[in-house]
Amino acid sequence: MFLHDYYCLLLALLMTLCLASSTLSPFPSNNGSIYFTAHTIDSLLFQNPDVLHDLFVFKCVTIVVFNANTGGEAGNETRGEELEYGLERAYRIMSSASLRGGGGSGEDGLEGAPAVRNTKIRLGKYDVATSPLLGLSNVQILFLRLPDSTYYGQGYSAY
Repeated sequence: MFLHDYYCLLLALLMTLCLASSTLSPFPSNNGSIYFTAHTIDSLLFQNPDVLHDLFVFKCVTIVVFNANTGGEAGNETRGEELEYGLERAYRIMSSASLRGGGGSGEDGLEGAPAVRNTKIRLGKYDVATSPLLGLSNVQILFLRLPDSTYYGQGYSAY
């Protein structure tokens, strides 16, 4: 377990250094908050009050999700895509609430919201999936889609 935590910390540090050393930034804003989470739903469970506040005051918010959440099913990406879509939807609702002052019509107030356009940005030599929300330039989610591991820190045999 310690090795897994050390690896995640090292990866976060390397990504931060990579972003700081690049001359042309793929991100629309240079100030604001960046949140790192191991799994897709971790930011909703553990960082939500801070993220909601940042959305409410229109700070630049970048959420980096490390894990692919496939549970060892390398050939089936449906579970990971569903979790990513759910996270995008939750943050679209939170962004919509901050834009409307907490209200909205319909189920979640997103009738006129533009569709999420999943794009890829280049970080070094890697393409990373990113999801801008509601067409807002200050909110985005980066999905690194690293493979899952077992509870004991070993990778699944499919990888």
